[in-house]
Amino acid sequence: MSSLEGAVPAAQATGLHPGALRHRAIGLAAALLTVVIWSGWILATRYSAETDLGPIDIGLLRYGLPAIVLAPVWWRCRPLPRKVPLWPLVIMIGGSGAPFLLIAAAGMRFAPAAEIGALLPGTMPLWAALIGCLLGTARFGRTQILGYLLIAIGIAAIAAGDLHQAQRAAQPVGGAASSPAWLGHGLFLIAAMFWAAYSHAFKKSGLTALEAAAVTAFWSFLCHVALALIFGSRIGEIGVATWLPQLLIQGGLSGLIAIIAYGIAVRRLGATRAAAFSALVPALTLLGGLSLLGETVQPLAVLATACVTLGVALAAGLQRSGK
Repeated sequence: MSSLEGAVPAAQATGLHPGALRHRAIGLAAALLTVVIWSGWILATRYSAETDLGPIDIGLLRYGLPAIVLAPVWWRCRPLPRKVPLWPLVIMIGGSGAPFLLIAAAGMRFAPAAEIGALLPGTMPLWAALIGCLLGTARFGRTQILGYLLIAIGIAAIAAGDLHQAQRAAQPVGGAASSPAWLGHGLFLIAAMFWAAYSHAFKKSGLTALEAAAVTAFWSFLCHVALALIFGSRIGEIGVATWLPQLLIQGGLSGLIAIIAYGIAVRRLGATRAAAFSALVPALTLLGGLSLLGETVQPLAVLATACVTLGVALAAGLQRSGK
């Protein structure tokens, strides 16, 4: 039997014709590409902490390339789009732009990749749910509530590790923990809250994903240029071999390709299924930290990643098949 003949019964068995199968396959590929890029962004930013690149340098690379490439987009919709009230725009720029990146990048200097994956992308759904409750717009099913509880358990597991480390490192005279990992963990939670606020503001804005990315990149790049003029930047002093990979990952992949890929996934799979793929990010980040960065992973971090991964999948409504 030829491969073509074998594909026909397979398509019939799934209830989809070949065109629909191809449509869905493209959506799945786009969703997988998105989560791989998101995980790669975390690993690349974490790795930058071991180089001479600082958070301001990372911001210049992250938003500079998208601001240039997406110039026709923000020029068309304007950096201050008329149809968008000022407050959602400010929250969007703060939630996914310069403030978000500066907080997240600063935290990555204190904690390993596995804990970043669990606390940064892993807790965004929980923060989004809490903000939705405050706004009175949230409605949850039992499975989603279970997902949020699992995310909270993951946070508690990492907090327990911080407490245990602090107790072991405490000196008779009242010394502090030997590693400020708890500081990084707190910054990740704040950054995740910022991104969750961005999600709600983006829904209110009426902008497309590309327009939101363009406007955010424009203002965030200007913000980082101003910070570089005040506090300085070391990009000019560092070799191309150090900053070029960061430019490609931060600006090219994360700032451009991931936005386009996620848009394709949403159109072809639906928003719920596309969002559910974000559950893979904590696990991929943990594996990347082990294999690419040579980091060691604490048992509590593994437990936290497992809880958060399952929690994100449930919170995203993975059990629903139609949306």
